[in-house]
Amino acid sequence: MLRRATFLLGLVGILCGIPWFEPAANADPSTEKPAVRKADTDSKAKPPSSSKDAVGPTRKRRPALPPYFGQLGVNDQQRLQMQNVQSSYEARLKKLREELKSLVVERDQKLENLLTDGQKLRLHELQEAARQKAAQRKLSKQE
Repeated sequence: MLRRATFLLGLVGILCGIPWFEPAANADPSTEKPAVRKADTDSKAKPPSSSKDAVGPTRKRRPALPPYFGQLGVNDQQRLQMQNVQSSYEARLKKLREELKSLVVERDQKLENLLTDGQKLRLHELQEAARQKAAQRKLSKQE
């Protein structure tokens, strides 16, 4: 019974990263390496800023290249130039995306104004059913 409890405590300690036992008292300290916990080595580490950072190691992520460009074997200089081109277009693209969203909303409002009251009611029912179906799919994917 004691062996099983010791095993379980050790397993929990390993999974949690907690050292729960000390080296034997008669062990030669000169041959033993001091136990270093990750928290001790990361004393200057900053807390994660988002849930994505909390999952993996904290490192600066390079901006992604366009699809398939990463498979071409581009060198560091090319990669840097491509990233500069991408960043120079990003502000304009963001503005255009927002404009596109507003145009789609405006178009949908004009189309809805052409419908009768009964058609509008049925449209809203169909849209709500689609939202619920999408939410259900999202929940089933998470499980």
